[in-house]
Amino acid sequence: MDVILIAAVDCNEKGNKVICEKFSVRRFPSLLTFTKQHPKGDKFDFDRLKRSFDKLLWHVETYLLPTCGPEHIDKCSEEQLEPTALISFSKAALDAMVEAAQAEIDKLVGDLDVFAEELDGLQGDA
Repeated sequence: MDVILIAAVDCNEKGNKVICEKFSVRRFPSLLTFTKQHPKGDKFDFDRLKRSFDKLLWHVETYLLPTCGPEHIDKCSEEQLEPTALISFSKAALDAMVEAAQAEIDKLVGDLDVFAEELDGLQGDA
């Protein structure tokens, strides 16, 4: 499950002035998102979203949640994993996908080994 943390800061409160100045918050409401691409914050126009929850949810799902890529293969559709679609990935991205898949295989093999040992132990007790 993906988690998005949303926090509210009241810039009118004395203790919050420093953080509001740091991120150049001048109007209210202002929304900033922090991602790997924008670790220092990225402002977007909440008024453009008509200040509705549905529009905010759309923004989060579209721009903030992980998308298909080497680190999030689980977010890829079957079409995105078709060989012709994989051509658009860089060699480094494909290598990362293979490495992630191999790590998952290794984990499953390890789990299977543990299960087999437990099963052998149960058969020895019988």
